[in-house]
Amino acid sequence: MRTIMKKLLLLLGVALTGWLCFWITPKGFEYLTEMRQLERVPPIRLAGAVAGEINTTALARAGTTLLSSHLTRTPSIYYRYRHEVEETDSDGNTHWNTKEDFAQASDFVLEDDTGTLVVRVAEDRQRPIDWIMNHAYQKTEGRHRYTEWRLEPGEQVFVFARVSDRQGRLEAEFRTPGQYTPIISKESAFAARSGMGARAVWLIWLGLFCFSLSVFAALWLAQVHRVLVFCSLLSLGLAVVLVHFGLDMMRHDLHAASARYEQQREASEAAMRKDLARANLPWESWQALGDFYGQAYDGLAVGTRLRLREIRLNLEVARQRVMEQRNRVPERWLLRIWSLPAPEAVAGIAQADRSELERRAADFVPSRVDGLWPSLVAGIASVLVALFCWLGLRLIALKRYIENVPTSLTQGLVFGMAELQGKVTLLEPAPLKGPLTNRDCIWFRYQVEERRGSGKNARWVTIDSRHEEQAFYCEDREGRLKIVPTDAEIITRHTTTRREGRLRYHEACLCPGDALYALGFAAVDDAQGTLFLHKEAQDPFILSNYSEAELLLRKGRAGLILLDLAFAFTLLAGLMLLSAGGGLAPTDFLFAALLAPLLLTLLMLVIHYNDLVFLRQRTERARANIGVSRRKRFDLVPNLVAALQGYLDHEQALQTRLTQWRTLARQADTHAPDPNMQQAEQAALSGIRLVSEAYPDLKADQQVQRLMRQLSQLETEVALMQAGFLDAVTGYNTRLASFPDLLLAKLFGFKPVNDPRLAGDEALTK
Repeated sequence: MRTIMKKLLLLLGVALTGWLCFWITPKGFEYLTEMRQLERVPPIRLAGAVAGEINTTALARAGTTLLSSHLTRTPSIYYRYRHEVEETDSDGNTHWNTKEDFAQASDFVLEDDTGTLVVRVAEDRQRPIDWIMNHAYQKTEGRHRYTEWRLEPGEQVFVFARVSDRQGRLEAEFRTPGQYTPIISKESAFAARSGMGARAVWLIWLGLFCFSLSVFAALWLAQVHRVLVFCSLLSLGLAVVLVHFGLDMMRHDLHAASARYEQQREASEAAMRKDLARANLPWESWQALGDFYGQAYDGLAVGTRLRLREIRLNLEVARQRVMEQRNRVPERWLLRIWSLPAPEAVAGIAQADRSELERRAADFVPSRVDGLWPSLVAGIASVLVALFCWLGLRLIALKRYIENVPTSLTQGLVFGMAELQGKVTLLEPAPLKGPLTNRDCIWFRYQVEERRGSGKNARWVTIDSRHEEQAFYCEDREGRLKIVPTDAEIITRHTTTRREGRLRYHEACLCPGDALYALGFAAVDDAQGTLFLHKEAQDPFILSNYSEAELLLRKGRAGLILLDLAFAFTLLAGLMLLSAGGGLAPTDFLFAALLAPLLLTLLMLVIHYNDLVFLRQRTERARANIGVSRRKRFDLVPNLVAALQGYLDHEQALQTRLTQWRTLARQADTHAPDPNMQQAEQAALSGIRLVSEAYPDLKADQQVQRLMRQLSQLETEVALMQAGFLDAVTGYNTRLASFPDLLLAKLFGFKPVNDPRLAGDEALTK
């Protein structure tokens, strides 16, 4: 039942994170679309306003009605009032709770050096206006806080609205739908675009992060923990998501740009016709307009001439913005597919006006996320990437360690890193007792915590922590092996938590009879001459009553979630750096998103490289251990020879063999098995045994018995070292022949180790 509930929760997690991705990511692209709308509507002076979207910055003047702000009674065009009360919850945490929050606005007039324009804000709207104002006044009285935002007459304001012709009079309003976002702001148009870009970056990042979590949850549900599978699915999924949303946004953007330009062209031509008709001048074409200063235009008023010039300049600037967008890559490649003709150029622009166009083009600042905070966020994200990569690689490396070391039986164990599976049996007759559960165990960890403080300052403080352990056996069908659990990482199912008042008790234990998975270093017990498992230097040492498959899943999942976080913050750093540099096109988001899978691919290569290094070092250490054991045996033989000296006088052949062996031992590299040395060694040791058998008095001597026993233990040790060496060689050579390790081996010069058995070294196979 518990397993079914866990799978259902994972399935729910996959569905929820996937839904969040496809709900949040489009909202981010919507902000990008709004930013691009504002970007392609060039700022104008009021004299050049025509029906359609308008982007202008001018002074706000009072209209027919002037408001009095609620808090300070200041004459205002717009104000917002908020009243908050500081409250304390049951945990002692304080927060501001809003009691009142309302706003009021009245129609006003925009004014610049070329003209005026009425702005209607009091009518019903399909979408609320985004009033961007810094708070003008704030005060705190006891537990009450009052804040007021205002727009006062005479302040400069940026407006993004739609101009409509109302009974022959142009007015800016927000009721008519169009390609604009209703904005009235004390900040600049660039600041508004920057804010839209920032919101887009955060939402797209959050949506893609949800997608990566969905991939992770799906792999967890399928019990897959391979880094290669995770990287492949994540890269493919991100490419599909971003290509889908990116292409949809580009198609909509290009169609909207073309449609908006055609609408502005029609509105501009209609305004031209109307203004020329008032001066009794005919409309022929854009080409025939000239510079409005010829003899035909002598009757034009100065204001009308300025307006006509501004209308034509605004239209050409709008066309240039559209062409800039069409000339980007990959937009220019997609135009043929979507059959979007290029906008027709505005003809007849005088040279003086072309200089003005160049100036306006030079003044245009591409959209980007402004300020130092994107760089700061990118820096913090980079630090988190390094941290999560390091932690994730450690866990993945440990998982690979578990995968790379083959499972052995207790009777077939060899010297070096080893993996066993069996059950826990007692070595000592009296087991330990768990302090909390009084359960028999061979290891326990006990912790007592006390909750101190209250509210936000409450925390659990450890007041007692201890653990105890005792050596035990791992028993399987072939026998049993001693394990010393000191410094082991113990992962157990037996965990108990109990809370009493402000105290909390934890206990974890490993019990007799538990199924056991053990990964550690098999070393020789000098007292017994047998192997035992313990902690060796920096090598991992794991003891658990979970199976190997369960441990691989646990370590793999933990490693993948850390790598997923590294991916998320890599994506965030890339998006922030690109957006701060002006990269807010769909292709920039695609590039930034692909940085993360590239990072994960690099990490995967690092993992495989580390595997090869580990296997090579394992082989070299096993080879060195053979040399050390032989040196120990070589140092023991002179003591035995001294004890046998009186008998050796009658054994000329044995003396010859000993001399040959000792000469070869001095000349041989103790780090490399030598068949000639092996043969001489075996012959000499056989001779010593024959001498001891031939002289009964010699066999009864205690010193000789002790030396012979030590010599026998050392022979066993050498045999175990040789078996461990052959096992390491087999694992290393197998990995060098597999893909993708084969490519890494050739690239970084990993050489296979010659198996001594193939060279006829019979001594190593005995």
